[in-house]
Amino acid sequence: MTDSDKPFICYKSGLNLKISPRNAAGWRSFAMWMAAIFALTGGFVVLVTRSFTPDQIVYATVGFTILILALSVAMIRWMYVRSEVVDMNELLELKRERERQTRRGRR
Repeated sequence: MTDSDKPFICYKSGLNLKISPRNAAGWRSFAMWMAAIFALTGGFVVLVTRSFTPDQIVYATVGFTILILALSVAMIRWMYVRSEVVDMNELLELKRERERQTRRGRR
């Protein structure tokens, strides 16, 4: 997959990541992940409110939380692999170097 085909863009600054949809394919993929999370949440709410005892609600909530965390990590990893990564630290260093060169030329 070439960089122009990638549906996401990832801005990386140290340990911080910001992944954003880049084109229509990225937005569709993001919507599908969100629809899956929304469907799981809706199903969880329906099950808990209708058929669980208070003790079962605690176990169901812990299980649901683990499921959502796992799904979130999978979503982030999936998007990261399909994104163009822009290292902000490299860009800032390049900008500083150009500013240093510009200042040297003025003196």
